[in-house]
Amino acid sequence: MGDEGVILKGRGDVWTLIEQDETCEKLWGVASFAGRVFVSDMRRLYEIVDNELIPLAPPDDEVFPSSTYRLRTTEEGLWSVGGKELFEFDGQRWKPLLSFFDQ
Repeated sequence: MGDEGVILKGRGDVWTLIEQDETCEKLWGVASFAGRVFVSDMRRLYEIVDNELIPLAPPDDEVFPSSTYRLRTTEEGLWSVGGKELFEFDGQRWKPLLSFFDQ
């Protein structure tokens, strides 16, 4: 996974390319959480569904990461680490844990 939006899927010595045209940005994060696979570039979050890269849209009535850099799985959920914010996803909702925008 990485440069120019290249995504490889596989294990051991068997790998395949996931064709996608959603982004040509460098992909910085990948994490599996609750049976789902999430990917991030510097500005957007995506989910891989049936070998397709699907951009995640912010819910109408909820906060959502405005920047992302790395993804990490924790005991409580999935963390999105952005340049100035940290969000946690519990499988249903995104919750801000830290934001430097408000300071």
